[in-house]
Amino acid sequence: MKAGFLAFLSASFLALQPLVSAQLSGSVGPSTSTASKAATKTCNILNYGGKASATTDNSAAIASAWAACINGGEGEFCDNDCVIYIPSGSYGLANWVTLTGGTGVSINLEGTIYRTGWGESYSCECLVTNACRTASGNMIFIEHTTDFEFYSGNSKGAIQGYGYVFHSALMQR
Repeated sequence: MKAGFLAFLSASFLALQPLVSAQLSGSVGPSTSTASKAATKTCNILNYGGKASATTDNSAAIASAWAACINGGEGEFCDNDCVIYIPSGSYGLANWVTLTGGTGVSINLEGTIYRTGWGESYSCECLVTNACRTASGNMIFIEHTTDFEFYSGNSKGAIQGYGYVFHSALMQR
């Protein structure tokens, strides 16, 4: 009986195979080189109020660097190729950041971004009442952007979102 079922299952998969196909259309990956973006404009978050501190909220600095990068400093949208640069070091992120617009934009993360929005405690109370500013969602959300890339040139860039702490506290509820 078991062998007959396995044979039926195998035959079903083989029969469906011609009906299933997938194909990538268009280009994959960024169409503007990293070097070209950096040569056009680089916006270091430290020049926009950022602090290399795991306890300082750098959300406004990241948003300001993004705005300066895509606006070309003129206050009106232009499709400038550019790099938002987050240098080596530790950076806190207490509020989520939504980055909108731009073409040929990249984020070069050389340091580590730490989720700090839970404050001092990672309590269940915080998770249940949603009193934490960052109990869910996206730390960095990029939308309405084309030719975007997020990378670490030194392979040491990281985001520590403390998901394991969040899920552990959630399981204690």
